[in-house]
Amino acid sequence: MKFADKVKANIKAGHKHAAATNYTKVLDQCISCHNKIRKWNQ
Repeated sequence: MKFADKVKANIKAGHKHAAATNYTKVLDQCISCHNKIRKWNQ
């Protein structure tokens, strides 16, 4: 949630690059968890 909040704040402030950086951090968290769950079925 903290990265998502930062994305929102960056967008409101007009900081597109910082918003993109924080969006990437959110996405990395999603992918990390997804990869762990995928390993459960193996």
